[in-house]
Amino acid sequence: MGTAELTRRRQLDAALAVYAALWTTTALAAAAVALAPGLAAHARASLRGLGMDLHPHAATLHALLVTRLARNMAIAAAPTEWAAIGAGRSRRWRRVVDAILTATLLTDAGLVGVALGAYGVRLVAWLPHLPLEWAALAVGVLPWLAARRGQRRRVDLLAPLAVCFVLLLAAACVETWLTPHT
Repeated sequence: MGTAELTRRRQLDAALAVYAALWTTTALAAAAVALAPGLAAHARASLRGLGMDLHPHAATLHALLVTRLARNMAIAAAPTEWAAIGAGRSRRWRRVVDAILTATLLTDAGLVGVALGAYGVRLVAWLPHLPLEWAALAVGVLPWLAARRGQRRRVDLLAPLAVCFVLLLAAACVETWLTPHT
């Protein structure tokens, strides 16, 4: 096996590990909320307080798609930004960025899990995009992981970013046009 194949295999393994962690966090948060007496009602109220609504208020579906894509791309691109500015070269910054990225991903997955636990299976109709979105976030971590290992080639930064964009565009289309709006 050549070096390039080994690197691609490590990247795939890393992306799959992050993808599995996102789903595991989602499932654990959903189970915790669903199984705790009274927590589902409190979670629903808290989610509404955060402005999380099942019925979006964008002027048009096109505006909603662009908003969703931009919001998710900002999250998915953050690891590329950290890698591009060279934060991977410093041990101290590696720890800080690792903590920020871990907290961001776990918070996103946890919020979805809390919503699933609070609303139950009826929420699934609003989540057909989630596998694509979780895949994009998992791939989005790859530039940071490459930077941590000292790899700063453009392809290590830009290829995962392009894949993230395609996955998130597909996710935004699915979320916009394949979920209920009334």
